[in-house]
Amino acid sequence: MARLYQPKLSLQQVVPDFELPSTKGARLGLWDFKPQRNLVLFFFHNSGCAACRELLLGLARDYPRYKDEEAEILAVTTAPLDQSLKLAQDLSLPFPILSDPTGETAQKFTYLDERGQAVPSVFVLDRFGALYTQVIAEQESQLPSSEEILEWLDLIEAQCPECGAPEWPSLSMQ
Repeated sequence: MARLYQPKLSLQQVVPDFELPSTKGARLGLWDFKPQRNLVLFFFHNSGCAACRELLLGLARDYPRYKDEEAEILAVTTAPLDQSLKLAQDLSLPFPILSDPTGETAQKFTYLDERGQAVPSVFVLDRFGALYTQVIAEQESQLPSSEEILEWLDLIEAQCPECGAPEWPSLSMQ
């Protein structure tokens, strides 16, 4: 029987900040990207989850388009950092995987399963850290595609009054 997961966060809520060790060598957190980038947070089980690997590969394939959308991707797993490093290398991921072995950060956003692993979930945040949309997958097959996530980012950019505004000519005092 599938478990119905209720969202832990409200839309437009500024999500809780965190900082975790990453496969890029430094600890990373949400504040490292505010207010420059929209964020896609992908919490996933581990490297054995086929649907999670598929989404990671889709995100990697489309990564240049995410950069065009002024977005960064942070994948978060409860697996130890050494396993995350191997996965990032095996899949040639251009974005970091953050390691949350205690599950403390994951539990602020999503749920842990009976094995203590994060329930696969996707969160899309605007550049100020406000939650735009969230998907907590009751089954891995319910994860959105990379294309769907890019569409959400398009909507964020279209709604952002500061984004793409024309530059006003500077006034000079003469």
